Amino acid sequence: MRMHRGLSMLHALALGGMVIQFACGGAGSAGSGTAAPTTPTAPVSVSLANVPSSLTVGAQVTLTAQVQGASSPAVTWTVDDVVNGNATLGTFTGSGNTATYTAPSAAGTHVLAAVSVADPTKKATAAVAVVAKPVDPPTAPSITTQPKSTAVTEGASATFSVSATGAAPLTYQWSLGGTPIAGATAPSYTTPSATTGMSGNSYTVAVGNAAGSVISAAAVLTVNAGAPATYPGFGYQTAGGLGKTTVHVTNLNDSGTGSFRAALGSNRTIVFDVGGTISLTSANIASPSTGRAPPEPASPSASAACGSAIPPTSSSRTSATAEATTPARRPGRTSRSSPTAPTSW
Repeated sequence: MRMHRGLSMLHALALGGMVIQFACGGAGSAGSGTAAPTTPTAPVSVSLANVPSSLTVGAQVTLTAQVQGASSPAVTWTVDDVVNGNATLGTFTGSGNTATYTAPSAAGTHVLAAVSVADPTKKATAAVAVVAKPVDPPTAPSITTQPKSTAVTEGASATFSVSATGAAPLTYQWSLGGTPIAGATAPSYTTPSATTGMSGNSYTVAVGNAAGSVISAAAVLTVNAGAPATYPGFGYQTAGGLGKTTVHVTNLNDSGTGSFRAALGSNRTIVFDVGGTISLTSANIASPSTGRAPPEPASPSASAACGSAIPPTSSSRTSATAEATTPARRPGRTSRSSPTAPTSW
């Protein structure tokens, strides 16, 4: 009896253990209770490539973004948290993970960012300094066309000119013989009315700017003497014959038509169409009252050159011993007097 009861308890325990075992095993296989552990995923990260530390205003740079740990690699580009930026901040153009940033026209520092589309809390940023373009040093002046020597006639003015290149503004200073000319500060210089004493003057010009200066080659002025002044002849201002009658002497007779004596009178111009010596029969060529000479025994002579002209007055006289001579001229040429004619007639 006792043995039978012991076996029964063992059998019961055995059966209970099996039940417990099956219960534990069943729990594990049925999936009830704690879930099976899974492999953890990597965190999302964003990185940027090709980001410069600085750009000059208006310059461009192409950037590339890489996204790790996200189902989508797409990014959104921002400048100072403004999507795609703007004219003041600079702008992004392009699509996908590659975009081109164009710096604004004003200097400043801006933050460029690539933001993960899958996880907007994840982004990569980079600060870029936008700087002004460096200023090129000014170009020193260079003369492209030198002033040229020139010749003028006495009384005229001469103008000298120069052409030059270089950073503006350019300045000019003309000099005479190395001495600056007051007020001569333009690309060209005009002299006063030239005299023969100015012939041989040497003119130069200094062209300058902030980078330096250069002096031109010398230009020399030559002044040629002007033509001598011309005058109508001795006695040309005598008013008696100007614009009045012209009388021609056509022969060398003492008197009569065409003679010098017959041509005498007031308010007229006498033109000699012949040349030679006139033998006079009177010491008085003309009478103040009549304009004609009275006959006298004396035999003076007067010489006249062909083509000369004499403007007489009613009181003109000459002595019997004097000769009235004028320069030889071609027949028919008119002149009012000559330097060798007597001062009064």
